[in-house]
Amino acid sequence: MSIVAWKIIDRAVDASVGEVSAEAVNAATAELQDLQAAWRRQVVEDLGTAGKGRIANGLNGAFAADFNGLAKLYFSYLSLSYRLGSRDDGLDGARAAIVLHLNLVLMEELTERFAGAPTAEVMNADSSPNPDAFRAIFRYTELRQIAQALRSVSHEAESYYITTRALLGSGSATSGTSRSTRWPFDPDIMEDTVLLGFSRSPSPALLNSGILSSPVSACGLARSRLESVLFSADFKSVMKGIPMVESKDWATALDFHADDGAIDEPTRCQITVMYGALSEVLHAGFLLTRGEVYFFGQIVDRLQEMLLTHRQQYAKETLMDVAIRMTEPKSR
Repeated sequence: MSIVAWKIIDRAVDASVGEVSAEAVNAATAELQDLQAAWRRQVVEDLGTAGKGRIANGLNGAFAADFNGLAKLYFSYLSLSYRLGSRDDGLDGARAAIVLHLNLVLMEELTERFAGAPTAEVMNADSSPNPDAFRAIFRYTELRQIAQALRSVSHEAESYYITTRALLGSGSATSGTSRSTRWPFDPDIMEDTVLLGFSRSPSPALLNSGILSSPVSACGLARSRLESVLFSADFKSVMKGIPMVESKDWATALDFHADDGAIDEPTRCQITVMYGALSEVLHAGFLLTRGEVYFFGQIVDRLQEMLLTHRQQYAKETLMDVAIRMTEPKSR
């Protein structure tokens, strides 16, 4: 498969050795944005031809305006990328299109960061003996790191662009990716990076020039964060004085929030499917795209705000009830 986006990214990085070339980065950004728009436009057309107007509307802007609608479709269709091809219900083209959308969203966000690298302000630069050199080094490092992430995400976006077209009967390829449905279990090589804050090489005489992209490790962190939110042990809950949920496991904590009225039944079902998917990645090595893992993180963000709002309101109402009882005249 010709990886079109990689060539665009590499031209900008190659032109920026030593100092970031704003001209090269701006040109690459425009090409990447045109490419993303072309992929989205073509798949919207293919979906319309295939009679899947609801998904076509989603990719054409409705998903961007309605995150809950996107989540509802993703989970109701069970659009987990590693399950594509496992059911004969005629919906795999729609599922692949949703996965494509999630990866395009992440690719678009990374492209914005890529575009900002040439002029981004660098923290603590003015405290350096040579601020200009300090900025140049960190801007180039940032550009390379974003480029590495963009390569990974653009590969998955392009894979699912081709896969979606093939499943909808519009493309000539039978498969959009050569990836297996299983991949190496890589948290063992990411543990030190997370712990120490830099990618340690095997020897002090050898330096790593970047941090490995590790979707499996990201799934582990996403699942851990989901658990902390469900138990109200996350940073925001602790800082706001929200008491922890005393439950034996994540499922019981989820039931507690559902019974308490903090989340509705569709949200409860989505969280259950998501937790299961993250566990399958960790335990069975199945593939989820980076766009899906990023999407799961956004769902945890929304769950966190939902639970905080509900539990803060409950605490406020409880305090008001106590205050009212304290001001009531005591019966003789």
